[in-house]
Amino acid sequence: MEQRINGFEQIKGFYSWVFNNPDKIRPTHISLYVFLLNQNNRANWVEWFKCPYDLAMQGACIGNKGTYYRCLDELKKWKLIDYKKGINNYKAPVVRLIQLYESVPLTEQVTVPQSEPQTVPLTEPQTVPIYKPITNNLKLITDNKDIIEKNHILIEKYILSFKKQKPFNKIFFTDNPITPYEKFCNWIITEMKNVNSLDNQITEAQFKTLHTTFTKDDVTDILMQMENNKELSKKYTSVYLTANNWLKRKK
Repeated sequence: MEQRINGFEQIKGFYSWVFNNPDKIRPTHISLYVFLLNQNNRANWVEWFKCPYDLAMQGACIGNKGTYYRCLDELKKWKLIDYKKGINNYKAPVVRLIQLYESVPLTEQVTVPQSEPQTVPLTEPQTVPIYKPITNNLKLITDNKDIIEKNHILIEKYILSFKKQKPFNKIFFTDNPITPYEKFCNWIITEMKNVNSLDNQITEAQFKTLHTTFTKDDVTDILMQMENNKELSKKYTSVYLTANNWLKRKK
């Protein structure tokens, strides 16, 4: 890298990428990248810096090792970072942030000749204030009381409507799955990208209900049909409700 990264420009470039790729980015990607940016800053913006996985997981608030390495691989795949794995767990991995903005070359330094000393005598002190008001509206803020109250009511309604929204159900990857539900979640994450894109994933209770009501082969078959449906994420939001309805129609 020819020159050190500018932290302000780098974070602006990163969030521009985030807004342009809403279908790819997840909160774990953002928290991990911001942590790596902070570590690079602590290392005085060297090109390659060490970053042990346990420190990165704690700093990015990622509790699963599989999730951490998946985010790291995807950041590398998207050409946001580059990294080299450690050796036999005794050497920490090294990471490099890829510059996300165009460098502006510095212009040549120009020497400006100093002006000659002033020979004109100083004028008398100004009687007119040098600061001008930015508006001609000199009404008191209290005169807009009705508008303020109206906006306050709208904000309260928005907050209440936001609180009534149901939280999304997400599933997580498990390194050593033991229970059938953990194995099911790993299968959805690794093999069923289209199904995993839905907002509400199957909870453990829903998983048991589904496999109690229908056979394992029927559930697997219907999930494969959902995976192959190109319009799935546009028409549906819940994996459980969609699978349950499709299975009932199949009967």
